[in-house]
Amino acid sequence: QSTAADVKNIAMIAVADGIEKYKLKSRIIIDLHDAIYCNVPEAELATMEDLMQSCMCKPYEILGKKWSFPVDMEAQYRWSDFDQEPQCSSPDGWFSRIDLQSKR
Repeated sequence: QSTAADVKNIAMIAVADGIEKYKLKSRIIIDLHDAIYCNVPEAELATMEDLMQSCMCKPYEILGKKWSFPVDMEAQYRWSDFDQEPQCSSPDGWFSRIDLQSKR
C-alpha cells in the first residue's frame, strides 16, 4: 500500500504540473484513499481525462522497480451523483473522479 500511495502522489504532482503547463482552469480538489477528485470545466474534460490517464498510468521508478496501476474515471456534475464507494475495475487500480463545473 505504501508504494501505491507513493506512486499516486508522484502522479498527482505530475497532474498538477500538467494543469499549470497547459494553463487549465481545472483544479485538484482532494485525494482520498485511492481516488483523486478534480473540479473541471466542461470544455476541459477531455484534456483532463487524457492528462490524468497519462500521468497516473505512466510507470514510475521507486526503489529500482517500475510501478504503474490501471485507472478508472468517473465524471459527474454534483458530488452527490458519485457512488459513495468508488469501485475500480482492477483491485490494484486507482479511481479518479472529476467534478464538472456546470453551466447550469
